[in-house]
Amino acid sequence: MNVVKSLFDSIGRSDLTEDMDNLLDNGLIDSMDIIAFLEAVEKHYKKDFDESYIEVEYFQNFHTIQEMLDRAMK
Repeated sequence: MNVVKSLFDSIGRSDLTEDMDNLLDNGLIDSMDIIAFLEAVEKHYKKDFDESYIEVEYFQNFHTIQEMLDRAMK
């Protein structure tokens, strides 16, 4: 989960923590945060993010985001 936290920190969202849930549903993150996060992912991994992995359910908490990254950035 450290990668997810570090990526959120890099886009100015250090207020988000891994104990938070329903990030998208509760309005803790929005579409602009997701775009910035995915740009940070591409920069971190030095490769393009496969857009087919962008699903709303992946942005519920740090665990689901990490699962998405594990699948998308193989």
